[in-house]
Amino acid sequence: MAVNEYEALYFGAAGSVGHYLWAPTGEKLYGWLPSSYGLPWDHIDGPLLPRTSAQQGHGLMHREQDWTALSIHDYTVDHRPGSHATFFLNRDVISFAEAVGALCAWPFLASVFDRIGPWTEVES
Repeated sequence: MAVNEYEALYFGAAGSVGHYLWAPTGEKLYGWLPSSYGLPWDHIDGPLLPRTSAQQGHGLMHREQDWTALSIHDYTVDHRPGSHATFFLNRDVISFAEAVGALCAWPFLASVFDRIGPWTEVES
């Protein structure tokens, strides 16, 4: 896979316990490293989550090098502490709501947001 081949990526659970990287089409990506996809974050399994709340649906937005990340506490598939859904959008957006709208253009990603239920942006 080429760097920046995807406009969006999802890291989290889908259908079963365990966090994996997914293409916006729902294709599971194997043998990945964040840098393989042009992501500016070295670690994506947890450190982007808000630390002020661990409630279902509470999330935090990050922006770096023209990428936007939304990391949301999600216990709907994986009930373990720290379970999350983290979305990456290969563009800089103004707000959490704008990022959700852009990500929901892909049916697979929209289904993840539907599963998560109501979301709230919180502070780090």
